[in-house]
Amino acid sequence: MYEALMRRLILYSLCYGASVPEDVKCQLVILRDPSSSFQECEQSYALLESNPNIITIVAEEFERITNSGTPMAKYWMSFLEMTEILMMNLHALRTQNWEEFKASLRLMLPWMQIYDNSKYGRWMVEYWLELSNLPEERTAYMRDGLLSQSVTGKPYSMSCLPLDLWIEMTMNKGSKMKAGWLKS
Repeated sequence: MYEALMRRLILYSLCYGASVPEDVKCQLVILRDPSSSFQECEQSYALLESNPNIITIVAEEFERITNSGTPMAKYWMSFLEMTEILMMNLHALRTQNWEEFKASLRLMLPWMQIYDNSKYGRWMVEYWLELSNLPEERTAYMRDGLLSQSVTGKPYSMSCLPLDLWIEMTMNKGSKMKAGWLKS
C-alpha cells in the first residue's frame, strides 16, 4: 500500500510543480518506458528508493496530506499506520523476532485504547509490561525462538506460528480426530 501511495505522491509532485531533480526524472522515464528490461526497471527502482530527494518529496507529501485537515486524509493515514503495525507484528511472529514483537505490541497500545474491543486496551498494557520485564533467562528463551515455533525452521513457512495458536490448532485437531474415532 505504501509503495503504491508513494508512487502516486511522486507522480502528483511531478505533475503539479514540485521541483524534482534530473536524476529522479531520468529514473522515472526508465520505469515508464515499456521497452525497459526487468533488470533496468529493478535497478531504477532501487536507485529511486534510496534517493534522498525522493525520500524528501514523499515526506513532504505525507506532511501535506496529514496537515490538510480533511477527515478522509486523516482516516486513511491512520488506517495505513494501523496496518503497518499489524504487519510488523505478523512479521515478528513469522521470523521469530522477539524485539520487533515487543515493539509492535508497544505501538498497538494507543490504538487498543482508542478502539477498546473486549478490553484489549486494559489488558494489553499489562501484557506488554510483563513481557518487557521478564527475567534475563526467560528473555533469552524468547529471543532464541520460544516466541513462535516452526517445524521447518524457515521464516514465513506455514508452520511458523505463535505458541498459543500452535497449541490451539493441535488441540482442535486432536478433538476432531477423537470425534472422528468415536463415530467410527
